[in-house]
Amino acid sequence: MRQGGVLSPILFSTYIHGYGVYIGSVFIGCILYADDIIHVLLSASCHGIQKLVDLCLEYGRTWDIIFNSRKTQCITFGGKQPTLCSVTLDDVNLEWSDKLKYLGCYFKSNTCYSDSLSRIV
Repeated sequence: MRQGGVLSPILFSTYIHGYGVYIGSVFIGCILYADDIIHVLLSASCHGIQKLVDLCLEYGRTWDIIFNSRKTQCITFGGKQPTLCSVTLDDVNLEWSDKLKYLGCYFKSNTCYSDSLSRIV
């Protein structure tokens, strides 16, 4: 299907229907906008994040979904970035970042978003 085709949004919605809710018995949150997806994996440990990434990869292989390690980043909220932790996606170490940008919105490590929102409103 050609990108921008008339049927593209309908086929995309059909393809991802039910995706991002449960993979097995584990909930994987995602944010969808048009044909753009961001997966939100939350864990209290690096080991837990690695298990979630592996679970997503397994799901992706089953449903022919490819996760791009160059577009995947890790960020810590509410604590320091782990120095001895590496998270891999298909044997590629993922980058730890201080801030992420998604659809023009910045998410910064250790930022109080209530302060940011009050400045916008």
